[in-house]
Amino acid sequence: MGDRRLKIREIAEIIGISYKGTQNIIVNELGFHKVSARWVPRLLSVEQKRTRLTISRDCLELFKADADDFLNRFVTMDKTWVHYCTPETKQQSKQWRRPGSPPPKKG
Repeated sequence: MGDRRLKIREIAEIIGISYKGTQNIIVNELGFHKVSARWVPRLLSVEQKRTRLTISRDCLELFKADADDFLNRFVTMDKTWVHYCTPETKQQSKQWRRPGSPPPKKG
């Protein structure tokens, strides 16, 4: 299957048989089941870990110096390190897999 995230209803529409018939074929005859993708954290180099530690310590010092105004000053700095992403939900990442096949991974 090209897209392993198809819903049974979508497959049933494509092949022109009932939902229950499609479900029976996929689950009972072919042995597929839905599994969620696992989150695989990116591995950081020693330098990247050191940079994160330094930035975290700097932020902690800023917070200790002025806790009330910390977020206002931190967010309005010239260089904001905010990574924007809209991750898939667990339900959206589910894919059809055969028993024993490795689960999908999110990177």
